[in-house]
Amino acid sequence: MTAGPREAESVRLVERPEHRQPTPHEIRRDFGARYAANAVIALVFSATGPVAVILAAGSQGA
Repeated sequence: MTAGPREAESVRLVERPEHRQPTPHEIRRDFGARYAANAVIALVFSATGPVAVILAAGSQGA
């Protein structure tokens, strides 16, 4: 059984957001040195983390 056009309008699968998306200017304004430093640290850990796990497992002989 398919829903008629009137029923389809009343049922929404995705809600509309209450606030608008931020503009690129607002994103740049809110971005600071602390966030940039955290991003660099996260990048370094994500790149070197798997290497540390492999070296630790290799040193134990597993």
